[in-house]
Amino acid sequence: MLRGDLHFHSLYSDGELTPIELVKRLKEKNIDIACLTDHDTILGSEEFIKACSKEGIMTFPSLELSTYMNEEPIHVLAYFKSLDSIPSKFREHLNDMKIKRYERMKALVDNVNKIYGLGIDFKDVEKLQPNMLERPHLAKIIMEKCGCTQKEVYEKYLGNDNPAFIPSTRMSTKDGVDLIHEAGGLAILAHPYQYKKNNPLDLMEFGLDGIEVYYFPASPKGYKIYKKYCEKHNLIITGGSDFHRELDMKHAYIGSGEFTSPFIEKFIEKVESL
Repeated sequence: MLRGDLHFHSLYSDGELTPIELVKRLKEKNIDIACLTDHDTILGSEEFIKACSKEGIMTFPSLELSTYMNEEPIHVLAYFKSLDSIPSKFREHLNDMKIKRYERMKALVDNVNKIYGLGIDFKDVEKLQPNMLERPHLAKIIMEKCGCTQKEVYEKYLGNDNPAFIPSTRMSTKDGVDLIHEAGGLAILAHPYQYKKNNPLDLMEFGLDGIEVYYFPASPKGYKIYKKYCEKHNLIITGGSDFHRELDMKHAYIGSGEFTSPFIEKFIEKVESL
């Protein structure tokens, strides 16, 4: 029986490990297929693919695309047949998002300083990540400055419903799905269990190809609901740990998900047919 993990992050976005370090851990977990899904970037893909090839782990280029619906961030996992198949127009969009994330982080720092008087220096945040600045980087600086936990940082300063919050994009979920399809990729709804202002099943009308059914810390009841929906509509079922770092209490450890056969085989078939 094949085992897979199709959702985790490296230091090219908000993770802490290199692509090579991730592959080492996947090998230790006896994972057969794995996909690196950094936020809005494929900068680590080539390095990851080469490392997987050496270890006999199957992989496809992939990422987690940021979209926005009903005042809530919605993430869409994108999977492609090969790096060469990803068109320049899509790559240009990703580069534009990188620039916008940099400007967004400047604005976030300004917000927490003006609203809460934290006195954060943007240069301290910038030093943490040369590739893609994200909220966890600012959260780390706030944790060190205020002596609070990551959970407390998001509750007090950086949560989606907090006055300092700024979304990473205003692109609608439908536009995001269309963008992935135009680029020749598969679009999968990430972690449906996290959304509070959107019904995940309503989002499926935008043409999503499947759902990340197997996701920590969802309950078996949650699995059943989305698994049944996918099977009824002949959609792809995926799963992933959403691993970011060691000792991460919010996400599962890399390679520890429940994504196995026969869903893996269907996923591979769909990607290879692109």
